[in-house]
Amino acid sequence: RFRTPMLRNVALTAPYGHNGAYPTLEGVVRHHVEEQPNWTRDLVDLPQAEWLAASDFAVQNDRLETERHMRARDTSPIQLSDIEIAELVEFLNALTGASAKQPLQEIPTWVPSGLTVD
Repeated sequence: RFRTPMLRNVALTAPYGHNGAYPTLEGVVRHHVEEQPNWTRDLVDLPQAEWLAASDFAVQNDRLETERHMRARDTSPIQLSDIEIAELVEFLNALTGASAKQPLQEIPTWVPSGLTVD
């Protein structure tokens, strides 16, 4: 349903989910294995835009729309232990290379395509 980005360096790309609803990898993993959404509004990291604020949680404020969303859900919960979830999160963290966590010491003068950097 959504174009999923690659998982390389995923530990550095929070928040997670198509709407940024999960600040942690564990949170988004649990979301995908549990039957009911496990997030609350205070977890969502949204930009401060007053003109958008009224629509940010419009679905959650509408009981019928929330029920429609739950009926349309076509995934099934799976049973994973806390240990299995922790192992998945550990695997996802392992996809982040050590060099990705270090800031660049200098601006590169070229990119892999061979083009110069302006």
